[in-house]
Amino acid sequence: MKRLALIPGLCTVAVLLYAAWTVLCNLVVWWRLSLDTLIVAYALLLLGLILVEGRRRLGGRPSLLRQWIGEEEEGEGGSSGRGTSDPAAEPAPAIDRSGGLQPMLPKMGVAAVGALLAVGVYAQTQEPGSFAAAAITFLTAALIYTYAWKRRGDGTEVDRIAPPPRRRDLALLTAIALALVVLTLAAHHADTDDCFYGNVVARAAGSPGEPFLQHDGIFGIEGAPLMLPAYKTHSFEAAAAAFSRITGLAPLLSLHWALAAMAAFLAPFAWALLLRRLLPEHWLVATVITLALLLSLGDGHAAYGNFAFVRLHQGKGVLLTVGMPLVAAMALRYAAAPSPARALALWAAQTTAMGLSFSGLAVVPVAWIILVGAWRGRWNRWFLVGLLCSVHPLLLAGIMAAPMQHSAEALARFKNASDPGHTPFEVLDHAMKMVLGQDRMRLLALFLALFAWSVPRDRRVARILILLPLAFFVAFNPAAVRRFATTPSSRELWFRAFWILPLPAIMAVGLSAPAMLASRWRWRKGSWILAVLAAAVLIPQSRTTSPLSSRNDTWWHWPPQVKAPPEDYAAARCLVENVDEDSRVVAPEAVAAWVPTFEKRVYPLFTRFYDERFLLLNLPADEVYKRRTLTGFVSEAGHHLDFPEVICFNSRRFDIDGWCLRDFGAQTDKALSEAAQCGFQRVGVNERYRVYTRHGE
Repeated sequence: MKRLALIPGLCTVAVLLYAAWTVLCNLVVWWRLSLDTLIVAYALLLLGLILVEGRRRLGGRPSLLRQWIGEEEEGEGGSSGRGTSDPAAEPAPAIDRSGGLQPMLPKMGVAAVGALLAVGVYAQTQEPGSFAAAAITFLTAALIYTYAWKRRGDGTEVDRIAPPPRRRDLALLTAIALALVVLTLAAHHADTDDCFYGNVVARAAGSPGEPFLQHDGIFGIEGAPLMLPAYKTHSFEAAAAAFSRITGLAPLLSLHWALAAMAAFLAPFAWALLLRRLLPEHWLVATVITLALLLSLGDGHAAYGNFAFVRLHQGKGVLLTVGMPLVAAMALRYAAAPSPARALALWAAQTTAMGLSFSGLAVVPVAWIILVGAWRGRWNRWFLVGLLCSVHPLLLAGIMAAPMQHSAEALARFKNASDPGHTPFEVLDHAMKMVLGQDRMRLLALFLALFAWSVPRDRRVARILILLPLAFFVAFNPAAVRRFATTPSSRELWFRAFWILPLPAIMAVGLSAPAMLASRWRWRKGSWILAVLAAAVLIPQSRTTSPLSSRNDTWWHWPPQVKAPPEDYAAARCLVENVDEDSRVVAPEAVAAWVPTFEKRVYPLFTRFYDERFLLLNLPADEVYKRRTLTGFVSEAGHHLDFPEVICFNSRRFDIDGWCLRDFGAQTDKALSEAAQCGFQRVGVNERYRVYTRHGE
C-alpha cells in the first residue's frame, strides 16, 4: 500500500477539518446558538466520520481518507484522479525533464527589459495609475504570447510537474515548520486590532452557553450590533474560544499561542504545495525564498511580512500566509486533473479562507483565474464544478451585501481620520506604501511581478503568473478607484486589492530564474545555490525592514507571553482584576484596547480612535466627545491634574469604577490623593501607569 503524500495530505486534511468547522460556525451564528452547541456539533461530526472510516476499513472498502487526499503518485505527490470514484478523471502526466518548450534566455531577457522599463517609469514619476496602465499593456502582450507558445515538434505538449519529494526534502520542510513555530511564539508584535478579535474570543469562552458574534462586547452598549456585519462570517475567533473552553487556556493566549503555532506549522507546507505546481523543478528552493521574503517584507503596516509570522494570531494574517496559497494550490491541482476529491478540497480551501476573514472573498477571483488559465481542453462539466466550488464564499457575500452596504453608508456620515484622500492618486499611493513601503523593495516586488511569468517552462503556469498580476492591476488603477472606492472605508482598505496576488510566491519564482538557467546549462547540482545567492543579494539591497526587527516594534521573549506591550497589558489586567463585573473604566488608548480581551466583562469608555465612528452610530455625539476627552485626559494626566475634581465628577456622570492614568510622578500622586474623597484607592503602579479603583484592596 502506498503511503499518503505528506504535503498535499497535511494541507487537505487541514482545509477539510477547518471548512467543516466554518460551515457549522456559520450555521450556529445564523441560528443564534451557543459556543457549546458548536463544540458538540463538531465533535459529533468528527465522531461520525471516524465511525464511517472504521466501518469501511473493517469491510475491506477503500479508505475515505485516501480517496479525499490521494496516494503519493509519481510526479506529484498527490491524487490525480486515480483511486477516486471518478472514471473521467485524467491521469497525471508523466514527468518531463527535457529541454524547454521555448529558448529561456531570450524570453527572460524580453520580460526583464519590459518590466524594467515599466518600473523605471514608475520610479521616476511615482504615479501608480500610469504604472498600472503600463503593466496592463505589458502583461496583455505577454498573455497573447503564451497563447502563441509553440508546442513540441510532434504536436503534443508535456506538462512539467514536480517529482515525488525526497525524504530529506520533507525532513527539511518539517524542520523549517517547527522552527517557524518557535519563531512565531517568540516574536511579539502588538496590534490593537486584537481589541475586537480578543474580545470575541473572551466573550464566547466566558459565556459558552450564550449566542456569540451577535452584539458588541467591547463597550457594553445595550443592543449595539457588531462593528461590521461581516464579522459574523468569521470562524477563526470561534476556534480560539473553543480551544480556550476545552483546555482552560486564557482566551487571548488561545489566539496568540495555540492558533498562531498551528498556522505557522502549516505555512511552509501551504507554500510548498503551491510552488510544486508553479516551479516544479525548483520548488524547494522557491519555498525557502518565499519564507525568506515573508520574514523580510515589513516596510508597510499591511506588508505581507507584517501579516505573516508576527500576526498569525489574527485570521487575516492566516488568510494571507496559509489560506491564499492553499486556494491557489488546490485550484491548480483541480485544473490539472479534476476529480470529486479535488473539487471537495478546492471547496474546502475557499470555505476555510472565508472563515479566516471576510476578506477571504478575494480568493474567489484567484480560484477562477487559475481555473481559466490552467484548464486543459474544452470547458466541460468539470470546469463548471470547479467554478461552483466557490459557492460558500459567494453565498456569504450575497447574504452580507445589504448589511455591509448599510453599514458603509452609515459610517460614511462621519469623518474618518484614516481616509487617505479622495483622488485616485492618493488612494493608490497610500495602498502601495501600506503594502510595499517606500524603499527599493517596492520596485523589486513590482519588477518581479511583471517578470516572473518568463521563468516557468509550462505555458499554463506562465499564463497564470500573467493573469494574476493582470487582474490585480485592473483593480489597482484610477478607473477602478473612481468607480468603487466611494466611501472613506473603501478608500482606506483599497490596499487589500493586493490580496488577490500571492506576491511572495510570484517573487520567489522570479528570483529562481538563475536556478532555471543553471539547470538548462546542465549545472543542476549548483542551480539552487545561484537562486539562494540572488535572493541573498537582492533582498538586503532593497533596504527592507524585517517584520522581526525592533524598528517594526517587534520584541523577543521566551517563554512566550501575550503579544501586547507588557506595561500596557499589565495596567489593563490590574484594572480588570480590581473592579466588579460589568464595571466601566477609563484608560489611555494603549491600555483600554486590552481591557475587553479578558473574560471578565469590564467596559472601557473609549478604546481606539478607529472605533469612534462606531460609537457615534450608537451614542449621542456629545457623549462620544466626552468619552474621547476623558481618554485624552488620562493619557496626559500629569499636564491636566490641576483640577482633580474631574475624576470625581466624571466618575459619577459615567458610573466609572476604575481609572488608569499616565504616571507623571509626584504631581500625579498629589492630585490623585484628593480623589480618595470619592472612594478611589491606588491599586497598581508600573513605570508608565497608575491604576485607581473604587474596590482597591
